[in-house]
Amino acid sequence: MIPFFPMPYPDENFHSIVARYHMYSGNLAASHTYEDLFGIKLRGLKIEFPTHINTLVNRISKQSLTVDNLINNHTLYSFYTIFEGLKSRTLAREYMEKGNKKELSLIGGINKGHIKTNLTFKHCYHCIEDDIENYGETYWHRVHQIPGVLVCPSHNVPLISVRKNVMNNIDKNLILANDKKIYELNPLHTLVKRNIQQLSKYAIEAAKCLKYYSELNKIPDFPSCYKKGLQINGFKLGISYVDRQKWYSQFRRFYGDSFLNVMESELINGNQNWLFKLLNKKLFSHPLRHLLLIIFLFGTIEDLIKFSKDNKEANTEKVFGQGPWPCLNPAHIDYKKNVISDLKINVKKDRLIGVFKCTCGFVYSRNSIDLKNGLDKITKHSFGPVWEDKFRELLQRGSKTGEIGKLLQIAPSTVRKYKEIMESNNSSKRVENLKKLQIENRRLWLELLQKENVSATTNYKLYEWLLRNDREWLTKHPLPSKNNRGYGKKINWAEKDKEILTEIKNIVNNWHLIEESGFVRKTKSSIAKQTKASFETVIRGNYDNIPNTIKYIDSVVESSYEYNLRKIETAYNYLLDRNEYITTQKLHTSSGSSKYEFTKNFLSDFLSDKEELIKRKK
Repeated sequence: MIPFFPMPYPDENFHSIVARYHMYSGNLAASHTYEDLFGIKLRGLKIEFPTHINTLVNRISKQSLTVDNLINNHTLYSFYTIFEGLKSRTLAREYMEKGNKKELSLIGGINKGHIKTNLTFKHCYHCIEDDIENYGETYWHRVHQIPGVLVCPSHNVPLISVRKNVMNNIDKNLILANDKKIYELNPLHTLVKRNIQQLSKYAIEAAKCLKYYSELNKIPDFPSCYKKGLQINGFKLGISYVDRQKWYSQFRRFYGDSFLNVMESELINGNQNWLFKLLNKKLFSHPLRHLLLIIFLFGTIEDLIKFSKDNKEANTEKVFGQGPWPCLNPAHIDYKKNVISDLKINVKKDRLIGVFKCTCGFVYSRNSIDLKNGLDKITKHSFGPVWEDKFRELLQRGSKTGEIGKLLQIAPSTVRKYKEIMESNNSSKRVENLKKLQIENRRLWLELLQKENVSATTNYKLYEWLLRNDREWLTKHPLPSKNNRGYGKKINWAEKDKEILTEIKNIVNNWHLIEESGFVRKTKSSIAKQTKASFETVIRGNYDNIPNTIKYIDSVVESSYEYNLRKIETAYNYLLDRNEYITTQKLHTSSGSSKYEFTKNFLSDFLSDKEELIKRKK
């Protein structure tokens, strides 16, 4: 278990979090840090898809850090998988969680369309100043590392990048954003200024891809949205004809060749197929290019989401009519009445499938092709409890197969099928439930026998059930005789006090073993929890009978101030043993304190006594 791990800052890139841990840990090589965190020797930490995150989460003691939190909020998973299918998203997630050996180029849109992945870290001067003011240090922002983002979406200024010679060693080193010497002006700085308006628009919408990931995931078919967008903008005529020449010409005029060159998405020299490929959902494209088309057709991510939602509602009303829709469960009191409000639309190639779910549990579907051809056909998916109760009632009444089929509108073969299922379930379920109840009651009885002064009246219902249903087993596990139940036994409190005191002293002397997974404050409750169950009860309710024990506990329990002081001193000694430069920020992070301002004031008093020992980094 790792004793401390830095809490991520808002939108902090995963590489940055690991780099800060590397600095605090005092490890000389990045490979040592990789072994600490991931249990293996990694060649390097990928900017887009870091791996073995599941192992990291299992090794750190912070419960607030989860695999989902790290992947969704501190990597570019959301950007690269937003336009992918479920299979690609699942593969990417498995790769990041477990480091499965998958072909990364096939996952999540990365390397699609010959667009280079991130070759360098990028940062914003204004963000650096804001970070230092708010947190005392800066870090790599996730949004700045999105491909094509060369302008800060928050401050609308060109980003600066890390020098190439620094990035060349990224497989061997972890790069901190704090070092000013690593930066240089972006090689594309002139081009960025020339295209600042377009780049700023792209950066803002790219940031929204991270923000609105869950909403964008609800769009079932991006190519269909693009085709409808082309039709609205006058580029699509009829069902399948697209005026490519007009589309490509206006796309180039909208962005300009200079901007498209920066984004590695030119529409010259025969390189035009990438734009048309975005209309084919079987062909995967880089998310950067999806975003360029979305901005061209819809303007913003919010407009795309609204367009998709409005279009879905319009299609629903056009194909399936305006809700509510009828319940078609013959056993329901609201049969053929318009009571269904739950409708889900699935897109299947050339048709829409509407799945209607009633509150009675009856689920059926219709498809747009049948409705268009005037066919009122339905497919039943689930009958529900109301229908099943009616089926049982008809069976118990002795109704014939044909009569049941006519009343419930099912085929005779379906009647026979459900009759067999229900008869089988009734007999096997009773046996299964009885067996489970027997196992549970036996367990409860054995636990009861471990207690003092137990009798049949302690849990009479349990005793009666075993007597009636499991008598043979009960005779083999009888109640203790009255002579052995402990009635009238007097407790020697002096001996008990001595016994508990010995155990508690041993616990306190070995408190470091309890803190292997993180700091634990010494309180009466936390100390009592480490003792035997019977001792814990005594400690909580018999203060007067064990005076020596209580006196000792009172002498070792920690106030909030003492607890924080111990954490800080432990972190201080840890860093001092490693000959590290100790700063307030580093000591605060290592100690695991949650409130920076409180800790800052607290540390000022603490550090004044240690001032001559601390070397501060200038």
